[in-house]
Amino acid sequence: EGYEGTLCEIDFDDCSLSMPLGPSEFPDDGASSAHLIVLPQAAPADGCVAAVALDLAALPDDPGGQWQVRVYDVLFGFATLQSAAPLAVNMNTMEPQTVGVAPCLPILEGQHVGVYYDAGPTRLSFSAEPGSGYLYLTAPPGDVLGETTTLNAWTGSPGLRGYVSVPVCQNDAACADGPDSYTCQCLAGYDGVDCETDIDDCAEAP
Repeated sequence: EGYEGTLCEIDFDDCSLSMPLGPSEFPDDGASSAHLIVLPQAAPADGCVAAVALDLAALPDDPGGQWQVRVYDVLFGFATLQSAAPLAVNMNTMEPQTVGVAPCLPILEGQHVGVYYDAGPTRLSFSAEPGSGYLYLTAPPGDVLGETTTLNAWTGSPGLRGYVSVPVCQNDAACADGPDSYTCQCLAGYDGVDCETDIDDCAEAP
């Protein structure tokens, strides 16, 4: 345990926990006409977007565009762009695919993951029936950091899932990654396996 790959050459990063955002299963009702799709589920903690899983229901009308994974602040349907990174989506397959984000794109607790295709509709799958929901825009959203866009809401599920990598060690502790384990190096004043306990310095010493 703790390794993957054909020759077991890849060591899992035990110092981080992958948190999925979005639907547990991809729908197949149709191909989305949205240029931008944003997941309504917010990051549960500070971390980074490590990967995006998506399902193309049809090939984009213009295959010459560029994909991006984006991080937004979202409030009452208003989305403010905070960061973006290229996304190497394979547009030669209709099978669900998981695309890594390297380097991992930082995201703060409460922020949202989105995917944008700059040459037209994403053609991601979506469901007509109520599901996990998503936010979308059927026009280019703009590329300026700090720019705010008004998004529409849909009750169905999208063919999109984000994976946020969250540190297992809490309270700014350093983490040492082992073959199939991790060790948190707590800062002064904290204790516990994950440095989750704030030591009460006012308590009477034994």
